Amino acid sequence: MLFVTPYGRPASDVLAHTIADAARSGPLGPVTVVVSSNFVGLSLRRLLGSGSLAAAPRGIAGVRFVTPLGLSELITAADPRPGVTGTEVAAAIRSALAELPSTDLLARVAEHAATETALGRLYRELTVLDPAIGDSLLASGGLAASAARVVRAARQRLDDRLDETDRADAATRRWSREPDALDALVGPLVWFLPAPLPPPMLRMLLAGLRRRGGTVIAGCCGDEEADGPVFAMLAGAEIGPTAVGAPPDSATATVEPDRVVSVTDPDEEVRAVVRRILSHLSAGTPAERIAVFHPTANPYRRLLIEHLGAAGIPFNSADGRALHHSVPGRVLRDALALPTRRWRRDAVIALTALDPVRHRGERVDTSRWDRLSREAGVVEGVGDWSPGLRRFAAAPRDPWATPGNDRGRHRLGSRSGGGGGPRRLRRAPPRPVGRDRRCAILARRCNRGTVAVGRPVGSRG
Repeated sequence: MLFVTPYGRPASDVLAHTIADAARSGPLGPVTVVVSSNFVGLSLRRLLGSGSLAAAPRGIAGVRFVTPLGLSELITAADPRPGVTGTEVAAAIRSALAELPSTDLLARVAEHAATETALGRLYRELTVLDPAIGDSLLASGGLAASAARVVRAARQRLDDRLDETDRADAATRRWSREPDALDALVGPLVWFLPAPLPPPMLRMLLAGLRRRGGTVIAGCCGDEEADGPVFAMLAGAEIGPTAVGAPPDSATATVEPDRVVSVTDPDEEVRAVVRRILSHLSAGTPAERIAVFHPTANPYRRLLIEHLGAAGIPFNSADGRALHHSVPGRVLRDALALPTRRWRRDAVIALTALDPVRHRGERVDTSRWDRLSREAGVVEGVGDWSPGLRRFAAAPRDPWATPGNDRGRHRLGSRSGGGGGPRRLRRAPPRPVGRDRRCAILARRCNRGTVAVGRPVGSRG
């Protein structure tokens, strides 16, 4: 059955009705919903679980939201061959480039990073197309033939592993070989808001829909140019008008802007958008029903984040930075790298300086940690930290050492016990000046028992 519906809440209502009808056998019965991305699946699960939809099913514990690739992985989970990863594809491409003859067109740029990146994209594109297209590229000669040879050589190196095309083909074959087993595993199949797919994935989905008599919920905005690719794909798959549910009237309405604002620069554009958002919020529009679309990330994303934050409007948006560039990302990355760095003292102290460390609710003084670990003789290794700090904590303190004075000289003390004990590095006291220096000399002589009785303090001798 094909249902045509507007995007947004109407499409979610149709999905809720479909899931409720498919789960009549019980709230825990399996139902599989194929979505375009994991983010869409997460949003739908939260929406259905919130109870805000009038036709929300009694339970969604048995509802599975998967992408087409996720469905193929679910069906082929019993296949003993491991799946290929992006890292393995890159390694195979590098090996194929290294074996190119010196006369090949790609030989001069074989070690360039951009070459590997471009061939990785070509690998993903060619693996989902008919092999005859690759043969035509090989016969064309020139740079295209050279790139196709590298991709084919890389794929031959990964013959023992499953790529996306292999998984989709294996899942399609299993639909015909083991239909009963897949019926119990997948349950009723729903394709929510279909989008154009590579041929192997489309064949797999159609095999499941025809086997189970599944449901397709297609979105419609009323614009032929926007809706054309999706309905052309469905028509080619023989999912046509004979199974179309009646679309709501709003599905054929053309969306027209109600206001066009002309301003001087992006900063003023964002200010106008923020004022418009505030007016919608004042009129009672929920914040989650307001969206802002902008043409490029730079500079609009940064400006929107700044102005929305200054206006006190809650929003959800991508930060615009990679996670490993943020403070939490750098802390996590450096913390995971500590074992490979053998817990070196400089690496540990650098990690504690990167983000505030708290102990018993109070912020730790990183410079003091650095000084104490250095005085304790910690170098590297977990076995060097705990025993070294325990020995340092149990050792008697030097009465002449000034806390926080890192400029003092060090001198080697005598062996403890008069025998074979290890030498201990002791901080020399700071050099006194004037009368304080004479007092210090007197104190050392008193300790050695060499002071003449009756000599006044501070006198020479």
